[in-house]
Amino acid sequence: MLIGRRCAQGRIAVGSDADIVIWDPTVSRVLSAKTHQQKCDFNVFDGVQCRGAPWCVLSAGCVVLDEDGVS
Repeated sequence: MLIGRRCAQGRIAVGSDADIVIWDPTVSRVLSAKTHQQKCDFNVFDGVQCRGAPWCVLSAGCVVLDEDGVS
């Protein structure tokens, strides 16, 4: 840590550099290569049903994922 600098990571506070994921444990999804955000055309988990999904993701104070998708 530099002298005179406070740690700005790992906490939710004004001026902090925190990434936040708001998780919805009630969502149920089927994984698919057609809907993932990858450049490849296959997914080894294709067809697997899972519970829980991110509802909103913030990185460095900016929304990068919401109900409209990846921004």
